[in-house]
Amino acid sequence: MLCIIAENCDFFVNELLCYTNSYYGKVPKSELIGILTSFYDDDEVSLAKDVLFNTVDNISPKIDGLPRLRIRKDSVNKRRLDCEDIVNLVEFLDKKNIQPPVFHAVKVNRLPRISPSDIDCVRIAETIAVLREQVIEMPSQLAELKHSLVDTVSSGIPLAKEATVHGTGNVETDVSAVSNEPVDATVPIQA
Repeated sequence: MLCIIAENCDFFVNELLCYTNSYYGKVPKSELIGILTSFYDDDEVSLAKDVLFNTVDNISPKIDGLPRLRIRKDSVNKRRLDCEDIVNLVEFLDKKNIQPPVFHAVKVNRLPRISPSDIDCVRIAETIAVLREQVIEMPSQLAELKHSLVDTVSSGIPLAKEATVHGTGNVETDVSAVSNEPVDATVPIQA
């Protein structure tokens, strides 16, 4: 990743920070962090974090309450934590109404090809996958329910009565599920 910082100039080149500034506030924070974590490698993330924190630290006048640069130890979550630090600093600047430094991209192929509309498609695809799993499980759940119902009926335990309300204000109760003979019982409802 190319990183150019010119003295006395507001021209900074860093693709990760360009992408972050472009999509911050347009994409949920957790999804932005996920995109950065999955697209960029450890070195790119570490460099971007150093550049952003050093650039913001050099803003004049000094910013009160500025989060400090945390050096993370190598771990499985280091890249994700560094991306969180980057997005959290951009969020801090946004809450303080401070215009973040403008970063530019020189290597367009180093910008993730995921836009907010793509994320909506990803969410829809994930939802469809979950629904598909639920539909696949339904026949076995239905068979279990049927088996349970047959066991209940065969054990002689009476089933709950099914009631149907008609427009006349009467309730028709079907108790035929309890006995094999059809029964027609109509009970008036008091309004």
